[in-house]
Order: sequence, then C-alpha cells, then structure tokens
Amino acid sequence: MSMLGSAAMHASLFIPWFRLEPWDIPLPFSIPVLGDTLSIQPFGVLVATGVLLGAWVAGRFAQRNDLDTVATGDIVTYAVVTGFLFGYFLNGLFYERETLMEVLRNPSMFFSTWLGLSSYGGFFGGILGCFIWRYRRKMPLLPYANAVCFGLPFGWFFGRLGCFSVHDHAG
Repeated sequence: MSMLGSAAMHASLFIPWFRLEPWDIPLPFSIPVLGDTLSIQPFGVLVATGVLLGAWVAGRFAQRNDLDTVATGDIVTYAVVTGFLFGYFLNGLFYERETLMEVLRNPSMFFSTWLGLSSYGGFFGGILGCFIWRYRRKMPLLPYANAVCFGLPFGWFFGRLGCFSVHDHAG
C-alpha cells in the first residue's frame, strides 16, 4: 500500500462516529398502541424529510417542464412505495433471511419486525414502480421518470444522513 493510501486509511479511523438515539416524548395520557411515551426515530425523520423534499423537487421539475403534476405525484408515489417494499424484502433476503422467513410465515409481523432497507432493493423497486405506473396510466414514461430522477438525489441525501445518524454506515 502506498504511503498516501496508508495515511488516508488511518485518518479515516478518526472519523467521529456517533449515533443519535430516539427522542422519547412523554404523553399526558396513555395510548393503547404507543403507551405513555412517543418515540421519534431520527432515521425515520430524516428519511421522511428526504421523501418529501425529493417529491417536492420532482414536482417543481414537472411544473418547469410542462408535465402533469398529478401524474408526477403518482409516479413518485409508485416509485417510493415499491422502492421501500423491495428495499425491505431484499434486505431481508440477503442479510436477514431467517427473520424474513418468519415475517412471510406470519405477515402480521411485517409491521413489528424491522429488517432494515437495502439500497439496491430500493432502486430496483423504484424502477419497477415506474414501469407499473406506465402500465397502469398509459402515459409516456421517460419525461416523468426524468422528474423522479431529478428529485432522487435530494431525497437520497437525507436518507443517507439518516443512515449516518444511527451509525448504520458512513452514509
């Protein structure tokens, strides 16, 4: 390894890693599902921010390029929903197979078991969602896919911040 490569590797060991813990907000009364504390996950807040910002940017792109903003919202919804579903299942398939099998045997566990998300699953699912949108809406795919792709980096930025904030990986 070159001297520069070795120094860069050692310098990366000093990156200040941290993990943001959930914010627990005491509730004035007890809710059957939540109990008496509302727990806000930093990862979820950042990912939700990314989804909303990415969708907004895609909508602005659609407006500036004379695309139907309702159709743009539809394709973004298809891409996001299928992206999250595929991200969840591919992460389970590749990294937590036994837990995924339990979830498939008992689907009610889907909402109580967190398998994580796979970026590749999200990409493949998002692409599949765009094709499903095209099949159902019978509209041209590429102009609307351009809007989705234009908004994606803005959303991805906050999603990766979410990964970093919970010490999943460096982002």
